[in-house]
Amino acid sequence: MSGDKSARVLTGLAVLAVAVVAGLVSFTHIETLALAHGYTPGTARLLPVSVDGLIVAASLACLTEAGARGHASRLSRAGLALGILATLAANVAAEAHFGIVGALVNAWPAIAFIVASEILDRKSTRLNS
Repeated sequence: MSGDKSARVLTGLAVLAVAVVAGLVSFTHIETLALAHGYTPGTARLLPVSVDGLIVAASLACLTEAGARGHASRLSRAGLALGILATLAANVAAEAHFGIVGALVNAWPAIAFIVASEILDRKSTRLNS
């Protein structure tokens, strides 16, 4: 395996690891927040899928569009921004009673995923151009 290919594979694996951790943490926080606000257990389990699923769908659309057209559509970028804002807000709100430290700790997995995804996106864009 060449150095560039190895680096791409390792970068992808690192982003996947961050995504799994962020997804698990985010799922739990959004579900807990939904339950605390009167959602039934079934709908509380679905809400995180809609929030984090939007991030995944919009990220994939941005990558696909950027590869095909050189840029992502406004709708894909807006979906990504809305998903990011929603997951950050929910993760922070879920543990707001712990103050600023709790808010920062709970925001971290989503922030780490966003940064790791952007690194992967920029690396992919450079390689495709």
